[in-house]
Amino acid sequence: MFLVKKDTYHSLTILLSNIQTHYIEDQPGLQQNIVKLSKVVKRVDLPLHNHLMDQGMMYQQLCFRWFHNFLLRETSIKNIIRIWDTYLSCSGFGSFHVYVCAAILVQDSEKIRGMPLEEIFQYIQQMHYDDDVNILLSQAYVLSTLFDGNEAHLG
Repeated sequence: MFLVKKDTYHSLTILLSNIQTHYIEDQPGLQQNIVKLSKVVKRVDLPLHNHLMDQGMMYQQLCFRWFHNFLLRETSIKNIIRIWDTYLSCSGFGSFHVYVCAAILVQDSEKIRGMPLEEIFQYIQQMHYDDDVNILLSQAYVLSTLFDGNEAHLG
């Protein structure tokens, strides 16, 4: 029993250390991840990025909630367990989450590019991701291998 408590505490400590800058004054970790998301989307789907910019959508508006609650409100608990398990086994919540969010946006790119600003915002706020989460995580993994640690590739 002691070992389980110790392992749980250790895992929680690692988790919280990766995201603590999301929840302090000015939220620097969260802001950095939102900027990184915009760079990734711009690099892999320029038409989507340009449409969002043309509509006046800022990435802070677009994905703030995704970064605050790590998609907990956007998908089922079954998908959250799978996604969060991947976060914990990869590089933690801070880094890989950016690529998961980018994969969601790019996956829905065609639909989003056909929407005006109000519809985009409403769509993002009411989005419930129920597609195959393994495909989403695979796409996020590809993005992470291309860009994580290779900031020069993001321009």
